[in-house]
Amino acid sequence: MNLRKLEKTEHEKTRRLWEEIFTEDTEAFLDYYYSIKTAENEIFVMEEDQKIRSMLQLNPYRLRVNKASFSTNYIIAVATDEKYRKRGLMGRLLKHAMREMYDRKEPFTFLMPAAEAIYYPYDFRFVYNQGQCEVSGREKKEETLKIVLADEKDCAKLAEFANQFLKDEQVVAVRDEKYYRTVLAEQKSEQGGIVMAKRDAHIVGMYCYAKGERYEIREPLFLREEDFLHAVYTLTGNEQERVKCGAYGTEKEVPMIMVRILHLETLLKCFSLKEDVDFYVQVIDSFLEENNHIFHIVGDALNGVTVVRRCEAPEHSCGAISVGELTNFIFGYPSKEDRHLEKELKENLKKFIPLSKVFLNEVV
Repeated sequence: MNLRKLEKTEHEKTRRLWEEIFTEDTEAFLDYYYSIKTAENEIFVMEEDQKIRSMLQLNPYRLRVNKASFSTNYIIAVATDEKYRKRGLMGRLLKHAMREMYDRKEPFTFLMPAAEAIYYPYDFRFVYNQGQCEVSGREKKEETLKIVLADEKDCAKLAEFANQFLKDEQVVAVRDEKYYRTVLAEQKSEQGGIVMAKRDAHIVGMYCYAKGERYEIREPLFLREEDFLHAVYTLTGNEQERVKCGAYGTEKEVPMIMVRILHLETLLKCFSLKEDVDFYVQVIDSFLEENNHIFHIVGDALNGVTVVRRCEAPEHSCGAISVGELTNFIFGYPSKEDRHLEKELKENLKKFIPLSKVFLNEVV
């Protein structure tokens, strides 16, 4: 069985496996995906007899983490031919992809899991719950408020509005014109689009939507809730129809995105601190040997973390922590594990301002 990274010209070869495994996706969506997304992504495969038996795809996103921004990758389309399952193919692909991303000093990778249990053993941990609810439209009679469909010429303005709206989030995708051109093409492949609310020619809200058996709204960003509900009314044409809505409300909180720490030094240097720190910690990572080490971490409340370096065994260490548990701790996400950590290590980690304001709704 041969593991390799496909050339861009070979990406179309994986469509057969996608269609066999992810049967819910429409032809229109796959036409979009294999014309736009695979033009810039990376695909790793396991081959036998020159046939693709397993694959993993990396879709690039620029993420902002506090004040820094990084090139990162969203893991998608992890799939294995049914006859070749339970042979460790997915694990080989995952570890190979993690190694490549680590070597590029990407701070972490992220995904939306089909099941948490698949990725948990590889030290992926949930960091983001998406609010989900159902909403009904509500008509609002206001002549200055216009609800319109966006097209490609609007994408730069959409990005400008979204980046300003999301400025207080700690972990979020950086929006630009290309980002929304891609999103627009994706929504159109699902019989939808992007709806804008404008007041006096200025964008005051937006959402993406798709239409299957019923409407689904994704990531509404509105300055006023009543404007959003009027935009829903404009979509459905009535005040009775219930519309599924993601990344909005607190009716239901659904674990959505898992993260896997990659280049630990890069990630930790993004952190702000409540107090000064200067400590040693043993990080346990069974898959990336460079992380499986003792680290010296130094920083202060003014400048954040300034030093993260691997070192030999010091005279005094605060204790040990797995890279998975460290993910939970520094993202401020409740852990399923028993936190049998040394008291001194806990006290030092509590001086980190956690990355608890995560807003990651990128699922393709």
